[in-house]
Amino acid sequence: MNILIGIVVTLVILGVLVIVHEGGHFVAAKAVGVRVNEFSMGMGPLFFSKKKGDTLYSVRLLPIGGFVAMHGENEESDDPRSFSSKPAWAKALILAAGPFMNFLLAVVIIAGLITYGGTGIKPVVDYVTPDMPAYVAGIEAGDKVTAVNGVTYEDADDMMEAISESGTSKGSVILTVMDGETNQVSDINVDFVEASNGRMYMGVTFDAKHNPFVGLIEGGKMAVNMEVEMVKMLSKLITGHGSADDVMGPV
Repeated sequence: MNILIGIVVTLVILGVLVIVHEGGHFVAAKAVGVRVNEFSMGMGPLFFSKKKGDTLYSVRLLPIGGFVAMHGENEESDDPRSFSSKPAWAKALILAAGPFMNFLLAVVIIAGLITYGGTGIKPVVDYVTPDMPAYVAGIEAGDKVTAVNGVTYEDADDMMEAISESGTSKGSVILTVMDGETNQVSDINVDFVEASNGRMYMGVTFDAKHNPFVGLIEGGKMAVNMEVEMVKMLSKLITGHGSADDVMGPV
């Protein structure tokens, strides 16, 4: 059953990747005036089709991708709307649009994951683990940390780093806390406990930011870095400085 689910999920993912890729070719071809004879989701025998304008939109039985059939793609044609009659820049645009759409999809997916996971920290307590030092000290969910060891920080991430450093070096930290209900401010000394992995904990989870703009920027950076690393690896394989054992992929 798990194998069947894995096969279905793989086919769906590959299908989405191919459709997005072919969709890039399709949109670019339409934009530069190339006649698209067919845009198909899937391969093999025809299941459903509908013609709109010059293009036949179809769904085929095998969910293993799709294709865009452009007029004059595989042969020379005098038709001004054929692929072969278009200038080099237009052909290059059509060919590049597919990979670009896959790259854009990667950016969107990574950005979504980053945004969902959190793009930063708010200095507000989200959860306090029972019987841990922060719980014993009286910190509650909704409390806002305004200073660490008497120092106020503009950036919440810097504040979290200061808390972590204090726990590592001193084993405790003095937090200036604003009560989430009364807005009363007080200094609370919180000890840390050392976990089996050697890390210091006080039992507090802070609220996370979910900024889609930051997620999009970070997603773009990560996608670019992935592309750069892939190019580097291919270069190493071509020049003999890399091993095929280092290559991973769906296969």
